[in-house]
Amino acid sequence: MLSAASTRVSRGLQACVVALVLSLSCLSALASLPRASATGTEPFALVFPPWTSAQAATEASFAAGFKVLRGGAWSFVTIVAAPDAGSETRLPATVLALKLSGLAGCLDPAGGRETTP
Repeated sequence: MLSAASTRVSRGLQACVVALVLSLSCLSALASLPRASATGTEPFALVFPPWTSAQAATEASFAAGFKVLRGGAWSFVTIVAAPDAGSETRLPATVLALKLSGLAGCLDPAGGRETTP
């Protein structure tokens, strides 16, 4: 028969294993997302931290030299096009820059709110 202390250690170990498996699953899912580059020709999504407002995300995208096409599915996602060839660009403080192809519209809203450049 197991003692109470031994049972607590066993439950703690199980909880650690579950947390590790969930963390690895999330990391592998993030690693498999289609990354975008600022030099491509297709539009892509800039994903900012969740606390970023739509206005702040749009302004940061413009300031970085991207052509803002519209807002994304959430206020912190902006759909942008690569800038003209030869122009200076830097990726703003985003969490992710993802290609839209292969995501089946997950980051692009159904109606797409248009932003004028």
